[in-house]
Amino acid sequence: PVLGSNSIAIGNQALFYTSTTSTSLQNIALGYQALFGSSVTRMTGTNNFAAGYQSGWTNTTGSNNSFIGISAGASNTSGSNNSFIGSGAGILNTTGTDNVAIGAAALFNNSTGNSNIALGSSTLYNTLGNNNIGLGARAGRNSTGSNNIFLGYQVASTTTAGSNNIAFGYDVQFASTTGSNQLNIGNLLFGTGLGTSGIRSTGNIGIGTSTPWATFSLMGTAGTNPFGIASSTGASLFSILQNGYVGI
Repeated sequence: PVLGSNSIAIGNQALFYTSTTSTSLQNIALGYQALFGSSVTRMTGTNNFAAGYQSGWTNTTGSNNSFIGISAGASNTSGSNNSFIGSGAGILNTTGTDNVAIGAAALFNNSTGNSNIALGSSTLYNTLGNNNIGLGARAGRNSTGSNNIFLGYQVASTTTAGSNNIAFGYDVQFASTTGSNQLNIGNLLFGTGLGTSGIRSTGNIGIGTSTPWATFSLMGTAGTNPFGIASSTGASLFSILQNGYVGI
């Protein structure tokens, strides 16, 4: 194989199928079959770094990628500007670009999605869409949508579809596993019909209810008044009682 100008290969069959015209430049491959390439389409990608068994294994035209870990980015062909760090991170990515996956099996099934960020083991594992952010182990594990933000351990892990959702907290889930434009913060504050791209929300906000029925909905808990206002000293100034009466 021809390694290309300023390239480094350390390991059996690393940078094996590099372009014979030496157009593949400044690649670094460390480990067995790292940046192995393809006998059909030899690698012409540039500025790639791969460290680990079969990391960046099928890369051909992809450039500016970092693949670190066993089989990290192993299926990548033309995807560029990706950073996959961890065993199996971004393993099925083929043409997706501008993705960041840090953690074992993070962004595992993403193949063509772009601009996703996954930090944590199995985070955004099944994601197929674009512009998702998942922080925390298994966050958004089964979500296939786009433009979602999931922060917390196992947050929104039961969500299978839907886009433009926001969830924060430990193991919190949405009222609908396939819905879009939903909000859940700590299983306390819920929202529907979230706005996107400068479009004003037409949905509702709820406290204590995952299905708010009015623009602003409150649902109390047993033995507690649903709403109250107090002074700086803690003296009650206004209350809505459990029976619906107002207390002053």
